[in-house]
Amino acid sequence: FSVLFIKEVQKFFRKEILNMKSMKFTQYLLLMVIFFYGGGLHAISGIFISILKSGLNFGEMARNTEMFEVAEGWWMHSVGRNFLLPNYIFYYFLVFKIINNLSLKKYNWSFFWQFILIFSHPFVGVQTIFAICIWKTFELYYLRSKLITLRSLIINYGLLILHLTYYMVILNLDPEHKQQEQQWKTTYNLLYENWAMMAKNFIPSYALVFFLFFLNIFPSKNFFTFFKTPTFRFLAILGLSNFIIANHEFAIAPLQPIHFTHGMVWFPFAILGINYISTCLRQKKLSTIILAILTVFFTLDNSTWFIKRIYQESKGKSQQLRPLTVEGKEIIDYIKENYNEKEVLFVSSNKSISYFSSVFTKTSQWLAHTNITPNAFQKELELRDLLLNKNFSSKWTVGKTLFLTDRSFQVPSNINVKILKKTNLYTLWKRY
Repeated sequence: FSVLFIKEVQKFFRKEILNMKSMKFTQYLLLMVIFFYGGGLHAISGIFISILKSGLNFGEMARNTEMFEVAEGWWMHSVGRNFLLPNYIFYYFLVFKIINNLSLKKYNWSFFWQFILIFSHPFVGVQTIFAICIWKTFELYYLRSKLITLRSLIINYGLLILHLTYYMVILNLDPEHKQQEQQWKTTYNLLYENWAMMAKNFIPSYALVFFLFFLNIFPSKNFFTFFKTPTFRFLAILGLSNFIIANHEFAIAPLQPIHFTHGMVWFPFAILGINYISTCLRQKKLSTIILAILTVFFTLDNSTWFIKRIYQESKGKSQQLRPLTVEGKEIIDYIKENYNEKEVLFVSSNKSISYFSSVFTKTSQWLAHTNITPNAFQKELELRDLLLNKNFSSKWTVGKTLFLTDRSFQVPSNINVKILKKTNLYTLWKRY
């Protein structure tokens, strides 16, 4: 999907933003680098604060390049880091498929891709379709544009209603899903620990692209000239709408607002900012050398971020990923070969192995990812009761439940137990 996404982006830029006849290939390449790996002012801000506090201490400067990012940058305020997540690049592909069809006035095809997006991701789906509805309403009823028909507007609102009905009504008919949704919610006292952006987080993220976007409409006489282009109107509405939704905690109860980021606020303004750079290149106000320097500056956030992640990985200090160890893989391979059935319940004291077993085996997991495991808190207590007091939950069927515990755990001797596999760190066993 990375390749498909890149192709859709190139198609859009060549049609709507860049004049390929007058542009050098080097310039085109640099502008694409800005879009795909550009960022904001996080690295610069962190380095500046570090110098003020500690002087020219390069160790501190390196450590502080993401001091204003949430979760050390893993919420990916721009496009580039999303290439690490195949699912998000798929969502980006769908979004740009929709944008390209809107640009080409192929509205029926845009409906098709919006329909696919509805059942792909709740957050990206609602923010994209909502923005399209707002744009079409603005075009039809405020500008009286012939670009949009009433039929097109009604169908789009129908898709938005379908999206909301599916995620807020139909899925909630399932008690398990409803219970999970309660776990996703967060309280205001915990909100800004990991689930929402404060001003100190989003200003460095969006300052650069918003400034370049603003230069398109400055001075004021350029405002109406710039917004004569329907695509520019749509991108501005998309960016503003995404920003508001990503900060919805000011209006309604928060449902992990940060899930609406992942570069979805950044990229519309980045496109409009690149349009300004392209105009400067076309008017000979900007040289290729200056553009190269600007590209280095623009990509500093992601350059420092990727360098630090590569260094940490090389030192065995993985941050976000739960690495599957050799012994963990050995356990999973054994389960896959001997107990690869959905009816088998896997109760593991190691959440990482449990998490990976959900991918590589057909077994059901007692507790893996806390946010997506129904009744996770209760299951955590029952697991702890086993490990501390050797008490078994009534839900753990004899013969159909596998247990993975640390090697130091004393397997109960007063019940019938079969040791299935031992490694240096773990014991896999079951009752019979």
